[in-house]
Amino acid sequence: MPNLDYVFVCYKTDKQLTLAERDLLIFRRLAELERSYVTKESEDFKALPEEARHLQTNFNLENLNQLARTVKEALLGPLGNYYLE
Repeated sequence: MPNLDYVFVCYKTDKQLTLAERDLLIFRRLAELERSYVTKESEDFKALPEEARHLQTNFNLENLNQLARTVKEALLGPLGNYYLE
């Protein structure tokens, strides 16, 4: 039928794919956080602000914030409950 208009609606039900995708996002954020770690002996540590050196937050706090946000989003909704189990 050449003049037939329709909308195809589908629902993603592959739970294992969603779980693997959430794991991958969390591991990517964790790897970014680990890559931003600065050792105390390096010049980058000496360039950190005094409060960061005092609290020993020798990693990027924005990466930590992204990791926390990703974990929060991974636990939302019905698939978040399944992921938590």
